[in-house]
Amino acid sequence: MLHKRHFRVLVHAALIALFLYAGVAALRFLLSTLNTVGWSPGAFLGLLLLAGVIALIWRTAVDLRRAVRRL
Repeated sequence: MLHKRHFRVLVHAALIALFLYAGVAALRFLLSTLNTVGWSPGAFLGLLLLAGVIALIWRTAVDLRRAVRRL
């Protein structure tokens, strides 16, 4: 049976994987928009999405490090 601390490590690891997947999708959206239209409002949206995903990955990595240290 998993203890609460082990479960937190697994949750943060799963969140990092999910956010990395979302980051790849946001990067592909940004690059495809830049390729077809150039710098447009859609490309700016893709840039904002990518910045948000990077912030989420950073925060989750910090939380994962804290959870591993408590383990």
